[in-house]
Amino acid sequence: MRFFPILILMLAACPASAAQVSLAQGAPPASVSQAARPAEQGTPPAKSGLSRLLELYVVQILAVMAALSAASEAAERKDPALSRAIRLAWNWLLLLTFSVCIVLGIALFFPIEKPVKDYVFRLHVWTGAIAGWAGLYHLAKRARSILPR
Repeated sequence: MRFFPILILMLAACPASAAQVSLAQGAPPASVSQAARPAEQGTPPAKSGLSRLLELYVVQILAVMAALSAASEAAERKDPALSRAIRLAWNWLLLLTFSVCIVLGIALFFPIEKPVKDYVFRLHVWTGAIAGWAGLYHLAKRARSILPR
């Protein structure tokens, strides 16, 4: 139970980052009506940051990661002998997803055909979301030894 407040804070940070993404993309405020916006011919309407995150399955991936974190915490409490194996699994997940995210990020700099580049970008975002969650969970688990008492 001691890590559930941290998990809730991590989940609460997700909508805030979606709002930052929409502001960074230059999305107009919701209060501006369609009539006040200049009509652009042939361009699709801009997607909001949250809809883009939903389209890339980032919110769903973070929800699955939150469920896995909660299950890990429950399993560690139920059987302390599993604690080492669970920590090892989370550490490997963090290492693998972080490494794949880096390699895919570098691959995005090279000229690739559009369909392949879209797929590489999606994999990059997915592994980045998983690595980000696993990294924050790793930090939360190790906060006791990092912070002074």
